Amino acid sequence: MLVVNCKDISGVWPKPADIVTGEIATGPTMVATAKIATYQFPDGTFSLQDAQDGEPGFQSYKHTAGFMLAGFSKTITAELAKHLNSGSLIIGEMNDGQYSLVGATDNPLYIKAAFNSGAKGSDKRGYTLKAEQDGFMWGVLPIKSTVVTALTLLP
Repeated sequence: MLVVNCKDISGVWPKPADIVTGEIATGPTMVATAKIATYQFPDGTFSLQDAQDGEPGFQSYKHTAGFMLAGFSKTITAELAKHLNSGSLIIGEMNDGQYSLVGATDNPLYIKAAFNSGAKGSDKRGYTLKAEQDGFMWGVLPIKSTVVTALTLLP
């Protein structure tokens, strides 16, 4: 899963012109030296969703992402602090290798984190994260593979 802080992208991405035959065909223009973070999550804890809602003539999509980060460390807390009051886009890899996007720089998702220490040694310790936003004119969209391979990731 890739998480992009909207401040790291120059301009609007994706815009309607970037969406060709149902997939995102143009990548973002990153701010100089900006790179995209890769998050590892426990198996079975990641999902991307969309939902169409609204009265006829006023319909739009809501984008939602949910995932967990296992553990507790200064590295995780520092990374999560980057998203406090800052919009983000989330790119997820599906089971079939297809990458998809939720959010847009002009309508970003805001990640909300909740930490749980666990009550005993065998309990899960870590963060549950959720992000959502509505008002999109498209649902969750696949990203063209050449766009994904061109993304600049943090090591």
